[in-house]
Amino acid sequence: KIDFKGFPWRTTWRSLVAETAVGYDSFVTGTAWILFITVVIFAGDGHEVYAKVGALASVALIAALLASYTFGKLIDRRRGGDLLKAGTILNSFTHAMRVFVTTPVSIIFTNILNEAATTAYSMAFTRGLFDTADYSGKRIAYLYLIEVVVNLGNAIAALIFAVILSVAPVDTAFKVFFVVSSVVVLFIGTPRFMLYRK
Repeated sequence: KIDFKGFPWRTTWRSLVAETAVGYDSFVTGTAWILFITVVIFAGDGHEVYAKVGALASVALIAALLASYTFGKLIDRRRGGDLLKAGTILNSFTHAMRVFVTTPVSIIFTNILNEAATTAYSMAFTRGLFDTADYSGKRIAYLYLIEVVVNLGNAIAALIFAVILSVAPVDTAFKVFFVVSSVVVLFIGTPRFMLYRK
């Protein structure tokens, strides 16, 4: 049974808002970006598009693995707060730059930037999140709310994207959505995790 009596809203609400933005970001990269590559950049490529998207994703995965080791060292040196902010800003910049992507090379560059940014903020955020859960006194309730808001963020992103698609041409809609997203994801860097204030 999940009990919210005495839940520490004052110390957790910022992380819940930030996690909503994490969910939003997940939709942007995992759904909208892939659709953009498929529908706009590789339009007319037929079945070859699956191989191309897979190859581009593989390059980004290698970049994320290399970045993970470096970011882990920074977190161990108590620089997680700085890493969270830097990763958030780079992530915002990456979304804004998606507007200018037109070639496979620019897709690769954007994917590498995005993986580095996402890895940076997610590693720092996750450590802060679990530290908050441990000291909240309501670990299960807090983690339950985290799951709720991350899915809420996904739903909000999908709704905003659908609205933009309904009033603008496809190519323009994607670009407007990416610009809007570059602002929304800045909320990821707003939680004041106790771990990073020590």
